[in-house]
Amino acid sequence: MDSFMGNKIKYQKIIIIQIFVLFFFIAYPLSIFSQSDTTNILNKKISLNIKNGNLYDALIQISNKTGYNFSYNSEQISGEKKIKINVKDKPVKEILNTLLSDTTYFFKTIANQIVIYDKNDKNNLVQLNKDKLSYITIRGKIIDSKIHNLLPFATICIEGTNIGTISNTDGEFIFKIPNYIKNKNLSISYIGYKNLLTPLNQLTEYENLLMLESNVISIQEVIIRSSSPQALLELAISSIPDNYSTQPTYLTSFYRETIKRNNEYAAILEAVVNIYKTSYNSFSFDKLKIIKSRKNMNYLLMDTLIVKIKGGLRTSLMLDIVKNKPNFITPEYFHYYNFKIIDIIDFDNQSTYVIEFRPKKYVEDELLYSGKIYLDVNTLSIKKTEFWLDHEYIKKEGHLLVVKRSRKINVKPQKVIYKADYRELNGKNYLNFVSAYLELKVRKKGKLFSEKYNTLIELAVNKIDTNDVKRFRYRDIAKINKNFFDVVDGYLDSYWEDYNYIKPNESLQKGIEKLYRDK
Repeated sequence: MDSFMGNKIKYQKIIIIQIFVLFFFIAYPLSIFSQSDTTNILNKKISLNIKNGNLYDALIQISNKTGYNFSYNSEQISGEKKIKINVKDKPVKEILNTLLSDTTYFFKTIANQIVIYDKNDKNNLVQLNKDKLSYITIRGKIIDSKIHNLLPFATICIEGTNIGTISNTDGEFIFKIPNYIKNKNLSISYIGYKNLLTPLNQLTEYENLLMLESNVISIQEVIIRSSSPQALLELAISSIPDNYSTQPTYLTSFYRETIKRNNEYAAILEAVVNIYKTSYNSFSFDKLKIIKSRKNMNYLLMDTLIVKIKGGLRTSLMLDIVKNKPNFITPEYFHYYNFKIIDIIDFDNQSTYVIEFRPKKYVEDELLYSGKIYLDVNTLSIKKTEFWLDHEYIKKEGHLLVVKRSRKINVKPQKVIYKADYRELNGKNYLNFVSAYLELKVRKKGKLFSEKYNTLIELAVNKIDTNDVKRFRYRDIAKINKNFFDVVDGYLDSYWEDYNYIKPNESLQKGIEKLYRDK
């Protein structure tokens, strides 16, 4: 799926992260720990049998048995440490001492986490970020105020802050908001609609119905800078250093990938990730590490999956089209396209050009897309893109989208759609949401009927951090598609704790429930 950049992008090797670890580096006073809770959970007796594994495996099993997650400083404790253990009905604290083989470590709890820290080094006590220990939750649905259409993928944020989320395909959302900003306004923006501002203290925890008013802008009301959309795009490209961050940024994000076979969910992979987003005037690659993850798979369906779909976390990073420019916003390729300004609409309270583009003709060995670019009238910043491959290109160049494992199959891509949009904060634009959808048909030789596969990738940025941003350590960078752990005890929303996530739509929720019934 990441082939929209063709063969022009070279990826750096990405290495494994330490999974199931939340680590922070500012010390908290010991008074915040609950001794009674610690004693209860650490004295709980469990059994553990691992013949050939590592510390990650052990902590995950303990987490599944106790309902508590683990936090520790990965600079002190290696999750890849090889272990072998077989104990029955032993206290959690005793098992942890055996696993770590170091009596200098203490164990405390915060909320539903067991914190491991070195008593000799208080500066490296793991903390749950200030203000993360308590939050409020707002649930709701976003619709059109007149015809009541659902508004999917609306941007939802707290006015004047770096915290936000996205509505799902049903216009629904769940938003976790730190208590210290609970007196601010909820802001909702959507293409073609006026922004909605609502005080958080006027919203309830459940069933908030939020209605957006459409906003039609007359082209006559806006001064069009140029009759040439190509000229506008060239100005937009030259203005990237002014409109986007020229400093590295941390983007805490929620990632979801689903794979369906014949309309039945075969895999659901989800993670909270931290992205080291490099400067927009830099050629450096973005990096990613996983904070927390889970997967749910129908292994019977996956075992017979004969097609490897290009996609995943790598694609979500490459879909930042302002940084990784596809050919339709690369001036050297403009002669392949017809561009046209088809509308001016409201987006985030700003007048926005809608530029449509289509290939002039088929060009061999080039993937040429059709789509729309939304361009701020005043700043010429790219606010959103949606683009796809027309049937002609899918038919002739579809082989670039799929890697086949066997010559005994025939693969025909059917649909390819990409989306990316950006959010403005303090005068700069940051990646806000990306999605990629691929649909294909697969037929084995000798079989009469084809099977249908599709995959959907979504990544929503929930927090933007611009202070004290440092490169990830080499060993912490995520190894693509090897960082998702099986969910054992059911698909609970509480798994994500205070991290925001995209609420599953009705179809996905039913798929999740069926995957668990079939286990």
